[in-house]
This record gives sequence, C-alpha cells and structure tokens, in this order.
Amino acid sequence: MNDSVDLSPAERDASAYLLGTAAEMSYRDDSPPQPTGALPVAQPGRPPQPEWAVGTATVMLAGGAASVPLGLSASLVMYVAGQTDPAALAVAGAAPVALVLACAVLAKAVGRATRDVVSAAPPVTVNNYAGPVTANSATSTSRTVFGRAASTSKTGR
Repeated sequence: MNDSVDLSPAERDASAYLLGTAAEMSYRDDSPPQPTGALPVAQPGRPPQPEWAVGTATVMLAGGAASVPLGLSASLVMYVAGQTDPAALAVAGAAPVALVLACAVLAKAVGRATRDVVSAAPPVTVNNYAGPVTANSATSTSRTVFGRAASTSKTGR
C-alpha cells in the first residue's frame, strides 16, 4: 500500500479487507450504559401495537377492500339507471329493501318453528300391567358449578 495517498477511513478498511489484513469486523461493549438524561426520541414508522389491535385493523382493512366491488357495482347501476324513468328507479331502489325484509321474515318463521319443535312435549305413554309391579323413582339435583350435586334413587313396591 502506498503511504503517500490519503485514504478515507472507509477506503482504508476496504483495502485492508481486500489485502487480508482486516481487523475484527464486530465489537461488543460490555460496559454498563451510562445514563445521559436524554428523553426518548420518537422513531419513524408505526408504533408497536398489541396483537388484538393488529388483528382488528386487518379485519377493518379487509372489510374496506371487500366493499369496493359493491360500491363500483352500485355506481354502475346508478349510472345506467340515471337514464330511465323514476318508476324504474323506485323499483330498483326498493328491491334490496324488499329482499332484506323477506329474509328477516323467513328467519323469524324458521326461529319460531325451531322453538316450537324443541318445546313440544313428548307423548304421554300409558302402560297397563297385569300382575305385581315395582315402581322405581330417581331424583337428581345439580345446583351450581361449585355447589354439590345430589342423586338419590328410591325403590318402592
């Protein structure tokens, strides 16, 4: 290496590396940090957020992106419907509302039918016996998750 040429520190390091005489490339200072009294400096970019906030933001962004095709199709319908008569516009505007109302009535009817089927009492069974009969009765009581559960069985003649 020629000592008469002035090299910057970066050029000296690069030439030492190329010549194979490079010094250690990493250094770790194990001394404890000295407090300086400086306040924290705001870093560029998004601040760290909890996982639930990131998940919620992702869902909101996905919902916003999903609404774009609906908005574009609604804009196209309004553009095309703008050249029709007001009665056709009224029908086109009322159709989604009628569809939602019909779905609500159907859901209510299905819910009522399900509730009626579940609450229907089982049929009463009458058994007629000829001869000695033994009647058994069982009682079961469950109170709470932390309470006690009692179960008794009585046999009578």
